[in-house]
Amino acid sequence: METTTLPSESLSAFTAEKESATEKDSNECKHVKIFIPDLLARWPWPRRINPHYAAVKKESAAWTASFGAFGPKAQHAFNRCDFSKAFRPPTRSPCLFGLSNCKERAGCDVMNLFFVIDEYTDVAEPSEVRKQKDVIMDALREFLK
Repeated sequence: METTTLPSESLSAFTAEKESATEKDSNECKHVKIFIPDLLARWPWPRRINPHYAAVKKESAAWTASFGAFGPKAQHAFNRCDFSKAFRPPTRSPCLFGLSNCKERAGCDVMNLFFVIDEYTDVAEPSEVRKQKDVIMDALREFLK
């Protein structure tokens, strides 16, 4: 099995970027700035797309649209995006690049569902979001119900 060690300058840059700064505004609310490092900036391996991705992306988008979660305008916006791209990690690993059609589909489905969930929780009251979270967590834990 091949292992890769990051150069020490990469690690120190990562550490510096992830440090957070805290400040207070006039209302004494605490604001935290979080710096997210660009983990792909120094990615040493070639980026490849899973050969099943194009077909699976279409199937997953059709499945997500079948829920009728959005009105026509929002559905059109959703269709123009590719949220499942986040599941396509740039990799050299044969286990990720060679994911089967089913596993690639599962990854695309979950990324599309994350978007749907995010859209609903963005506009809901906190108490409603907690209820939604409970339903989602129940479905993940007890998926055979």
